[in-house]
Amino acid sequence: MKTLLYSLLLTTSISFAQTDAINKMIERKINHNTENPVHSILFYVENENFTYNEAFGLIDREGDTVSKNSPFRIASSTKLFVATIILQLEEEGKLQLNDRVYPYLKDIDYLDFKNFHNLNGEKFANEITLKQLLSHRSGLADIFTDKEEAFFYLLFQNPTEKYDPKKIINLYHQFNLQNKPHFKPNNGWHYSDMNYVLLGLLIEEIDSTSLATSIRNRIL
Repeated sequence: MKTLLYSLLLTTSISFAQTDAINKMIERKINHNTENPVHSILFYVENENFTYNEAFGLIDREGDTVSKNSPFRIASSTKLFVATIILQLEEEGKLQLNDRVYPYLKDIDYLDFKNFHNLNGEKFANEITLKQLLSHRSGLADIFTDKEEAFFYLLFQNPTEKYDPKKIINLYHQFNLQNKPHFKPNNGWHYSDMNYVLLGLLIEEIDSTSLATSIRNRIL
């Protein structure tokens, strides 16, 4: 009994020490006065014996205090997860980076991939490779940057709308971006979220599950 009590007290003291160390580390990172201020940080860590989940700072310089349930913009962070899974699939022998994308995506009806990259009356979708998608060298247009005004108009019309891959692809066709690529595949560089939307769909086809589930199972 004494041994058990000692172990529990020791574990508790270690947890408190870890928590205090994390708190101090994060608080040092909050700075509202620099050119690119860090207003807030959401931090989560978990292992077998320790869980930590807290938020620090303000929503913005004059804003309310954040909580551990506050929404945070994650921007393109998930692109790192998508790229990692593509490389895992290559290690597993399920694809090669120089593979053309068309065979993996051709059966997704709403995608209409054979008509996804049309430049000056010629179709180039069949030439796009996984490596080109990963490195933004496919030439594909981007909804966010190439149709920014039209996209934000729709966004503000219905700010609670949730965009799944099908809705994103439908927007791509609605904006006629399949006929407005920037160059032939591998003939330049243009940052496009569409590259990673396609990679996410490809992962779903190979893993036979949702991208979210693949990320949880393989990485998180």
